[in-house]
Amino acid sequence: MITGGFMNVKAIYELEMEKNINMNEYVPDAWVLLRFESKDTEPIYKILGGWYGGYAGSDSWRLCSGIERIELIGDVYHVHNYSGSVYTCHKDIQRFSGLMNSMLASWLDMADKKPEQEIKIEVIDMGEYYVQTK
Repeated sequence: MITGGFMNVKAIYELEMEKNINMNEYVPDAWVLLRFESKDTEPIYKILGGWYGGYAGSDSWRLCSGIERIELIGDVYHVHNYSGSVYTCHKDIQRFSGLMNSMLASWLDMADKKPEQEIKIEVIDMGEYYVQTK
């Protein structure tokens, strides 16, 4: 699979998956579990993570690609996603930041403007979801 001294992207991805190496690990300062659904799709569950920027920085957010599996170790959920990334989510910080709340409000507003697509977005308690998926 080596061509001209370079491995192609698919080969690198396959090696990463074989070794179970996480492409990215994220440890948010705040996080919530969201359920997305429309009339044309099955529900997909995603972590919306938020990071506080502090005095000199800006707050930020990231939405995962979709939950593949969850491991609970102590008080920490290790959320493995379709992209290979892992979100490390401490139980005691399952909450919205101001920026995350604004993002959700924006998405809900966009969904309301497309009623024909029947888009639903809801916040789900991770503890309940984890128990249901076991």
